[in-house]
Amino acid sequence: MDYSDAVLTITGQVDGGIMGRTAIQKLIYFASQKGIVEGHFIPHYYGPYSEEVSRAIMSLLSLNFVKEALFSASDWPYNFRRYTYSLTEEGVGLLKLIEAEYSSEYQELKTIVETSKDVAGLSILIMSCAAKVHYILKRRREAMNSKPVAKRRGEAAFQIQSEAQKLGWRLTTEQMEKAVELLQQLELAETKE
Repeated sequence: MDYSDAVLTITGQVDGGIMGRTAIQKLIYFASQKGIVEGHFIPHYYGPYSEEVSRAIMSLLSLNFVKEALFSASDWPYNFRRYTYSLTEEGVGLLKLIEAEYSSEYQELKTIVETSKDVAGLSILIMSCAAKVHYILKRRREAMNSKPVAKRRGEAAFQIQSEAQKLGWRLTTEQMEKAVELLQQLELAETKE
């Protein structure tokens, strides 16, 4: 399954469309960590980012498989903008072919979206924090378990926060706990008592 197939699959799982490019980026990051898609992610403002995912979104828009709706709140600071992505009729047709050809990967992506919806409400903040924590721990080659963050709030959480600051990210202990909960439910972190 390539990035375009993954973007279509993710977008097709949310009634009314998926809110934001960042949400798509994070869901595909999680998918890449589970081996569903191969990808290269670099640190970016909202966590791990892939230019290939961004290009896939733009390509699907230009091919009329995905449509983009802009939500703008001029009364918010900095002219807040958020994009919602949903499938066009052509996109729905292509999604059926993807489901048939990549049944296993399709189901795994569906589970990632459903889990992220159930645990985090598809919150960009929580998914971004989860991706950041995962990225940092993976970089440090530490076990992905909840003990460093949720059970021992001291030194390990401080080390993660320090590493996050080096990448230009700010993580609170509370955010990390929510992030680890999502990572555990996605089976990207172990639960150790």
